[in-house]
Amino acid sequence: MTLPTVETTACLRFVDAYGETVFDRLQMPVLNEELKALRPVITAETLRLAKQRYLERASTWPVAARAMAGEIVEGLSVELLHAHLEQLIRFVSDGIAAGTHHYIRFVGD
Repeated sequence: MTLPTVETTACLRFVDAYGETVFDRLQMPVLNEELKALRPVITAETLRLAKQRYLERASTWPVAARAMAGEIVEGLSVELLHAHLEQLIRFVSDGIAAGTHHYIRFVGD
């Protein structure tokens, strides 16, 4: 099984983990639908594969960084990810309801 990717999405693929990403009032409804579509994708199997892939990439990191990555990954669960996703969906929905001149901004590391 391969992990789903966001390359085919209109909005999510542009979220920059290291910089800032801003979505305007025309993009927010599309973003919200893409977030809702993630619900069934977050399963025990996809999370297991994502953790495995992340830790494989971390194998070249310094020992302390690998240990920290392992601890963080260990604490992730499907329930936790679903809860965060629901909060994000509500946040974007609130932005949509606020109307013109409101934006959603993702701030990277």
